[in-house]
Amino acid sequence: MVCFQESRVIIDTYKSAEINPRTKVVVYQNLGNLMLQRGDFGMAIDCLRKLLDAHGKYILNPELGQILLNIGLCHLGIEDYSTGFEYFTRARGLFERTLGTMHPETANAILHQAFIRGKQGDTVEAI
Repeated sequence: MVCFQESRVIIDTYKSAEINPRTKVVVYQNLGNLMLQRGDFGMAIDCLRKLLDAHGKYILNPELGQILLNIGLCHLGIEDYSTGFEYFTRARGLFERTLGTMHPETANAILHQAFIRGKQGDTVEAI
């Protein structure tokens, strides 16, 4: 977990992103990834969803696929498998359209989909 002083810095930085739109994308990306690494999945989801909104939901950009993948990982961390699967599916579709079906990022999204299917007990679908 995050210590008190780190929490204050994070909250202040988070609030500054709301005020300064130029830094919004960078702040949300850094905070979202930091919270994901620290296991604070709720805060990570909040930051990453705001990052997704700041980028624009409907732009075909591989960076958006990584954001979707990270949100899926957060849901995997809180064992919300159905929502995680949805985000991995969206990431996979975006990667397939922008990078192709044989790209490693596409394979990574497929791997995460299979992992969730296995966790849900659907081993046939996972394979």
